[in-house]
Amino acid sequence: MGSKLSGKDLVKIGFPKNNVINTALGLITRYRKKEEKTTILLELTELLEAPERFMGHKIWGKVSEGLVKPVELRMQELHSHPAPFSIFGENEIDQQAKRQLYDALRLPISRQGALLPDAHTGYGLPIGGVLAVENA
Repeated sequence: MGSKLSGKDLVKIGFPKNNVINTALGLITRYRKKEEKTTILLELTELLEAPERFMGHKIWGKVSEGLVKPVELRMQELHSHPAPFSIFGENEIDQQAKRQLYDALRLPISRQGALLPDAHTGYGLPIGGVLAVENA
């Protein structure tokens, strides 16, 4: 059994520095961890040269998909105004909890929100806060 493969090993043979490395390492750990490092690297070099040949392969299929059709990441812009909301018991709710709801209501997926009288600061969204979203 050889030493463990790393992301650096995959970059050295030409893998792009994106999530396809994590996919490959996960598959190696799951299916090929008892094999020699050099054997796996040779196979991955072949995969890099012609990833379309490995489409549908029982082990390397997901890696070839990631090489042929990389996932496009897009940054989303926050809306300038929050989605509609209601606050019940506003005088009892701390400012940080209100700020958290206002920030969440500016997300592109937000459609409506509310704070209940017992709302207080949480992680990202206030405890006692409600956020209705679309496509999430």
